[in-house]
Amino acid sequence: MAEEFSTKTDLDVLRAGIREDAASFAKVILEQLAADRLEVLERLGAVRAELVERMNAVQIDLIERLDVVRNELIERDESVETKLLKEFRKWAISFESKFKANEALVVGFSERMSSLEERVGDLERRD
Repeated sequence: MAEEFSTKTDLDVLRAGIREDAASFAKVILEQLAADRLEVLERLGAVRAELVERMNAVQIDLIERLDVVRNELIERDESVETKLLKEFRKWAISFESKFKANEALVVGFSERMSSLEERVGDLERRD
């Protein structure tokens, strides 16, 4: 078997081939990176659009829930107000009847006082 030796020309040809392969490989890698970059940007845009859509849905849901809570609070407020007014009315009716009873007593005392003053006056004039 004979040994083969490479000549300088063979090495130069080999070196040139490697350089061409490296340049070709670099070109393919750069093209692939550019394509991957576009794909990533497209996916990122889609993710962003979905995120905005979901955020809008959450915002709408929150607004609807807040409306429900607000309406419930209004109903409870009206219910409490109604209960307070009913209880106040009961108290007012009771107070009014007690006041009228006391007023009748005061009128009665006033009449008796007037009567007593007349008697005292009559007695004083007799003396």
